[in-house]
Amino acid sequence: MLKQSNMIKHLTAVSGGDLSVAAGESVLVKRIECIPSGTDTYLTLSVDRVTVGYYRVAGKSGNHLGTILTSYLKRNLMEFLTAHGVNVTIPVAEGQTFNVSRAADEGNVIIIYDKYDAGDILATMPNGS
Repeated sequence: MLKQSNMIKHLTAVSGGDLSVAAGESVLVKRIECIPSGTDTYLTLSVDRVTVGYYRVAGKSGNHLGTILTSYLKRNLMEFLTAHGVNVTIPVAEGQTFNVSRAADEGNVIIIYDKYDAGDILATMPNGS
């Protein structure tokens, strides 16, 4: 059963960070946004050391995980795929850890997720570990 929707975790730590799921809970990551620094290149998403996503966040071809800023509006690839019926959500079951790793020393990553009861979200779901 859904406990809380549209929760946000803001990561500003060096080279990424973690979203740990407590006992009795599970989460479904719906969207990731990145405001890259000058040295950012790619963002690696993993659940318990299993890579579940790899996105470009800087370079000539742009940022795949852009966010809405006052200076420009670029579309987020996860938002685009979801709008076209492609499931890009990432299930994180009870006791698992969702990790975001990156090469940059600074910048911002925003994780948008829903919190559920344990057992509602399983590691065996599509895009899971």
